[in-house]
Amino acid sequence: MLLVTVWVLLNVFAPLCAVAPFDPAPYFWLQGLVGLGALLTTTIVLITQTRQGKLAESSEHSWSCK
Repeated sequence: MLLVTVWVLLNVFAPLCAVAPFDPAPYFWLQGLVGLGALLTTTIVLITQTRQGKLAESSEHSWSCK
């Protein structure tokens, strides 16, 4: 959240300092970074859920065999 705020503020106040904004609205690069972050987060969550499911299934089988 802090990164997004700083990104937008830098782009909004850049013209006041006579500097061209590096990612003017609608913030194409910021959208790409947020989308990439969402993709990576989703991938990690799904991998973790699959691993936990396999461990739970393995644990269930080991208890039923005793």
